[in-house]
Order: sequence, then structure tokens, then C-alpha cells
Amino acid sequence: MDEIIFKIPTVRDRLLLELMARGGLRVGEVLKLRVKDVEDQRLILRYPKSGKEEEIVFIPQKVATG
Repeated sequence: MDEIIFKIPTVRDRLLLELMARGGLRVGEVLKLRVKDVEDQRLILRYPKSGKEEEIVFIPQKVATG
């Protein structure tokens, strides 16, 4: 997976793949993220597919420092 991620030329796309691969997020959840959804090393997912109003996902260390 690392080889695929590091071959992606744009930082934005690389971050999207990192969040999906390492954070367990779905494509739709990643695309809905906004800057205000980030708190320290946590992401707040609003209306995720699980049906809950919101979920908290911890950003993997490798993504946070990368």
C-alpha cells in the first residue's frame, strides 16, 4: 500500500488515500471532511454511514506527522 500511496503526485490525493487506508475511512466520509472537522489528532465525521449523528476517528500517527 505504501508504494501506491507514495507514487501519488499530489499531496491532497495522497492524504485522501492515507486516511482511507490507515484510518479506515470510506471515500464519501473523506470527501465530506472540512478543516473544522479536525481537532488535534481527531476527525469528527458528521452523519457517517453508520447512521449515527457523528463519530470520532483518530488520525493515525503516520498520517498526522507525514
